[in-house]
Amino acid sequence: MIPTVLNPPRQPLWPGMLASVFGHGCLTTIFVSISLVATCLPQKPVLDLNNSIEAFVVVKKSNAKMPERASKRPVPRGKAVTPNAAPSVKQSDLSLPNPNAKATEAGLPDRDADMEAVMRDLEMASLLDNLHAPDGAVDRDASSPDGTGDVSLNLNGSGPVGDPEYVAYVVRIQKIFTDNFSPLPTIRRQFPDLLTKVHIAVDSSGRVTKRSILESSGNPSFDASAMTAASMVSQIPLPPEKYRPMMKVGYTIEYK
Repeated sequence: MIPTVLNPPRQPLWPGMLASVFGHGCLTTIFVSISLVATCLPQKPVLDLNNSIEAFVVVKKSNAKMPERASKRPVPRGKAVTPNAAPSVKQSDLSLPNPNAKATEAGLPDRDADMEAVMRDLEMASLLDNLHAPDGAVDRDASSPDGTGDVSLNLNGSGPVGDPEYVAYVVRIQKIFTDNFSPLPTIRRQFPDLLTKVHIAVDSSGRVTKRSILESSGNPSFDASAMTAASMVSQIPLPPEKYRPMMKVGYTIEYK
């Protein structure tokens, strides 16, 4: 066939294929060589400590005082002054024990303990007033052996008038039996003058053997609360030796 413009002669393909194969072979050889070189070289850290650069910064000294840290406590200056120690108060042998007393820091008064002490003093003063109050058809002291006074105050008329040891024991027994007395608040508000007297019988060891209402308040709920409080006490402390005969007669506890 005669080649023309519309039908040019065919060019052979082998020169182009040979050039392509040669070029790809060269590129592959280069990439493989670079990979082998990178793998064979020793690994070095990014920062070589042996060849690191040392730098020194010189700062001009300042005479200004740096402020102290906010959390630092101020350092006390001068000689420490010792506060005057409060004089020790001698405890009376006849004072009632206070199981609820709490220890406080030295030099600080215990307001609760002071208030409890005042209340105990007022209670003892009230009992002393009742001991001297006239009772019965004849004007006698309640503690007189011939008197008809309330046994809750004079332990059935056996204690002497104004004996601190005797009064302290009476207050202690009365407190033991009335600590658990808790009538309904509404009854106390409506009838503030209610009074129930409970007679307590004990044996020679102080063990409670019998409880009975000696004088009713007229309110069954109030009387029941008094008996419940009395039933929660099964043992009482013994009185002083000279007052042991009182225990045969028993005790009368006032609930009001």
